[in-house]
Amino acid sequence: MLDRLIQADLYAIMLIFARFGSAMMVLPGLGQQTVPARVRLVLAIAVSLAAAPAVAPMVPKMPESVLSLVMIVLGEVVIGFFIGTLANILASALQIAGMIMAFQSNLASATIFNPMLAQEVSAFGSMLATMAMVLIFVTNLDHQAIAGLVDSYRLFAPGIVPDAQLMTGALTRVVSDSFRLAVQLSAPFLVLSFVFNVGLGLLARMVPQMQVFFVGIPLQILGALAALAISLSAGLGWFLQHYAGLFEQVMARQ
Repeated sequence: MLDRLIQADLYAIMLIFARFGSAMMVLPGLGQQTVPARVRLVLAIAVSLAAAPAVAPMVPKMPESVLSLVMIVLGEVVIGFFIGTLANILASALQIAGMIMAFQSNLASATIFNPMLAQEVSAFGSMLATMAMVLIFVTNLDHQAIAGLVDSYRLFAPGIVPDAQLMTGALTRVVSDSFRLAVQLSAPFLVLSFVFNVGLGLLARMVPQMQVFFVGIPLQILGALAALAISLSAGLGWFLQHYAGLFEQVMARQ
């Protein structure tokens, strides 16, 4: 009797860890390459154990065949990656917005190493992503992801094949929201660039002898930095609002 109870507890914890662990491998901030694998592993185990009392009653009984067990575990891993990927896609809006800002301010060639992506990105994108990740942890919005994982057990019951139509629909909505959010964050730079280029065109027509680009590029960079200083707090607040509501929107489909 005791052996069966221990096996059931280990089985439930294993399934919970499969979903939580796979999600935390790709979540923004926690799943970055700069975070040591051991730290991510220990954190995933700790969160899985903390969530076990709440979600263990929803875990199905241990199957008799090994194949069924493997299929259930794979399904939990897919669901975890799906939920983590949703947050990662939304966070990529910062990189897209940063690249748009860089192109509109003639700073696209000024790249910087982003430790979260382990690659060269625009300076604007790296700064936005770093500040957003700091604010997510400071404001405890990372708890929204954990709450979303717990709520996912009502939407994606363990042992049942995930609804592919539901998952693809959610991915489509999040990708659309990500691009829209990127355009909204970079909107001041798009307007500034349009007005500035129109002004340079008029100046070039009125004073053909003037090297308008030689004079205009430093002013455009200065204007972009001013626009960033004015819109930074509002833009990051807008992103945090979308990030906080991401899992609520997905779970609302249950």
